[in-house]
Amino acid sequence: MAAMLGYIPLFIGAVLGVVFLATEKNDRFVRFHALQSLLLHGVFFVVSVVFGMFFNVIEHMGRFGAILGTLGSLAVSALLFLASMAAGIYMMTKINSGENIKLPVIGEFTEKNI
Repeated sequence: MAAMLGYIPLFIGAVLGVVFLATEKNDRFVRFHALQSLLLHGVFFVVSVVFGMFFNVIEHMGRFGAILGTLGSLAVSALLFLASMAAGIYMMTKINSGENIKLPVIGEFTEKNI
């Protein structure tokens, strides 16, 4: 259950990932998924910040830029929100069914650092 809770989308999963990573010393499975969930949350955060800065620059390029920047920012935010929800639900479902799933790049890094 603890490994699954770290994948709750948005800020809650990141906080739980930190808590489980800090408190769980013996269970490698929980530690692996706590760190992997933290890295997944970090990727979504970084992508969000990068796109936010990009569309912020576009918003300051005249009247058309303001419209395009605002609409683009809203669209990317919605897509990132849906992607984080889908990834979280997918990971929680797989862990709940007993599968130990490793994400492509994040999982390799996590495995080396646990």
